[in-house]
Amino acid sequence: MKKRFFFLKKYFTASAILLLCQHMMAQTGNVGINTTSPTSTLHVKSKGSTSATQNFKLENSDGTNLFTVNDDGSVSGSAVSNLGGSGSGSNGKNALVKTTAETAGSNCANGGIKVESGLDNNSNGTLDIPEITDTRYICNGNNGQGLSNGTTGGQVYLTGSSSPYSPQNPQTLTGDITVTSNAVSTIANNAVTTNKMNDLAVTTGKLANASVTTAKISATGTASATTYLRGDGSWAAPSSGTTLPDQTGNSGKFLTTDGSNLSWAGAPSSGGAKLDLVVKKTAATQSLVVSTSATPDTVIYDNIVTAPSLGTYSTATNTYKAGSAGLYFIQTRNSMVDNSANANNTLGAYNYLEVNGSSYGSMVNIYPTYVSNGSLRTTTNAAIKSSTQYVFMVYLNINDTIKIKATSLNSANTQILNNDDGTQLMIVKL
Repeated sequence: MKKRFFFLKKYFTASAILLLCQHMMAQTGNVGINTTSPTSTLHVKSKGSTSATQNFKLENSDGTNLFTVNDDGSVSGSAVSNLGGSGSGSNGKNALVKTTAETAGSNCANGGIKVESGLDNNSNGTLDIPEITDTRYICNGNNGQGLSNGTTGGQVYLTGSSSPYSPQNPQTLTGDITVTSNAVSTIANNAVTTNKMNDLAVTTGKLANASVTTAKISATGTASATTYLRGDGSWAAPSSGTTLPDQTGNSGKFLTTDGSNLSWAGAPSSGGAKLDLVVKKTAATQSLVVSTSATPDTVIYDNIVTAPSLGTYSTATNTYKAGSAGLYFIQTRNSMVDNSANANNTLGAYNYLEVNGSSYGSMVNIYPTYVSNGSLRTTTNAAIKSSTQYVFMVYLNINDTIKIKATSLNSANTQILNNDDGTQLMIVKL
């Protein structure tokens, strides 16, 4: 690197000008030396542009060169030497940097790079040990925890139960669902139970075709071609029922019973059927117990629309009393409060006909076939949306009493009867 002492030039040039000015006669304007058009108070123009000629020279009385400015800009003279300078500087030393791998140790726990630097004092292009003036280290970071290998196919990684929730050793899924090494999941037999499913959570759209077989349903009894799955989680055979009498030659007759047997009878002398009662629920909604309950709720019908003339109805006990013996047609209709999560998946209710206060499960109770207008659940017609209806045909003696009992269709969740005129009881004396 070249060093020039321009400040020396300026210093001694100014001094020489002052000395000259002391011996010159005062005058105004610019003074030029070797130029006829000076542009400053003192304008000195040299005759060359190399170090062989000089622009300015200052000597003492002995002729010693004190300070000389050469035409190439360099300076010389004893004044320059006394100040430790010269006309031109020498090249500086090159700076060198050396990097080497650093093994794991006190400087870097996980190893890294060692960086050494200094000046190349002997100019050999190599940073020798005596020339090293600074040493730094660039260290590798700590190793991550990583993931350990499993012990078999189809295992999963789980995080720990506390912070920082690091991944644990692979685990094999157990319980209701298993997963193979090619990511195929399988539901174990008897794994699907009613208490493991939210109400209305499993819809046909969420089940692959034939994915839930009878073997995977946890229920009592035996699944077969002659049994059906009840709402209480049991496989049961349909009751044999009563065989209808021969229909040949009995056109225009109606079916009647003496309490033990069925038979065909002609039209009653009264001239036909008579609507004896229509009563609805309008005062309040009613929550129903689950389907597996041993004590179904009595349905509360509070608004008599058609008052009975043959029998009587009590809104205090929700009981109908037959005024004459004969065959009765009884229809119930349930309007349900929409499911808050998905109105289109609103379930209905089971209805039971209690005769003369018989206990739940008694053979004199009528257990009807469940009939639902499920295909109309998405309709915008509020009169038929989310409803169930039941039809009973029963022979009543005079003063026999009946009540309508009900439960939810679901064994885990209750269902709510609406008070929108859609829940009603109709009784027709045939």
